[in-house]
Amino acid sequence: MNSFSLLVQIILFVFFFLFTTRPLYLYSLKVKAGREAKKLGLDLPSLTYSYEQMVFFTALPSHLPQLKEAGMDQVKLKLDYHSLFFPRFKGVKVMVEHEAFAPYVLAYLPIKGFRLPSLDRLEGGGLLDADRYLIISSYIASHPSTKKEIQREVFRRLQFEAAAEHVHDL
Repeated sequence: MNSFSLLVQIILFVFFFLFTTRPLYLYSLKVKAGREAKKLGLDLPSLTYSYEQMVFFTALPSHLPQLKEAGMDQVKLKLDYHSLFFPRFKGVKVMVEHEAFAPYVLAYLPIKGFRLPSLDRLEGGGLLDADRYLIISSYIASHPSTKKEIQREVFRRLQFEAAAEHVHDL
């Protein structure tokens, strides 16, 4: 094996590793969260959650055109990780993408601020430690239905503020 072939194999391995780490991490979250929920007697889809700790980087209503003209499909969520090689879920970034503007980061929900009342009660009672809480809350926050609900809530806030501004103008 010559050095060029070895170099190509190393590069392919690195690309493969980088391409699969996040999907594998999310799958492992699903498995671990399911296992922890089963031990605690919880039904993961029925858990309620709160994203009141979401931090908005702009005051609403905003006069920024990319926010005023944004549609539901332009509000995008991106999962934020601590590391590229060994990802750990850090939070959810909410952006507004408009074809005429650069992506605008509207809000951020840190995973530590994503609270589930059922888990809070178990944690308060000493039945759940912080690491297991983080596994379950990370899985719930990264689930597509949760991301869709966060997207709808952010869009509702944008529209509510826009509607309130419209009523004020009348």
